[in-house]
Amino acid sequence: MLFARRCWLLAQRNKASSYGVRARFFSIYHGGLPHDIKAGRVTHYNVLQVKNDATVKEIREAYLRLVKLHHPDTSKDPDSPVIFICIRDAHDILRV
Repeated sequence: MLFARRCWLLAQRNKASSYGVRARFFSIYHGGLPHDIKAGRVTHYNVLQVKNDATVKEIREAYLRLVKLHHPDTSKDPDSPVIFICIRDAHDILRV
């Protein structure tokens, strides 16, 4: 459950950092993650920030962009290892 919560936080954080609006991230987070996951509102597409009909090329480009941003060796964020795992898992599922 904690891992899924981190994946959801990753999706919200990436939206904020991608657009340079970190304050928006804090206003988006509402703490209802377990319910959101069970209801199917958080998907692997959300983690990679792509549309549900994204092509394999778009998924790969999003993956590479997010990996560069959140790789544990380059990121100063203490949560970067968990974030990186979420990104990698989402990519592994969607690239097929």
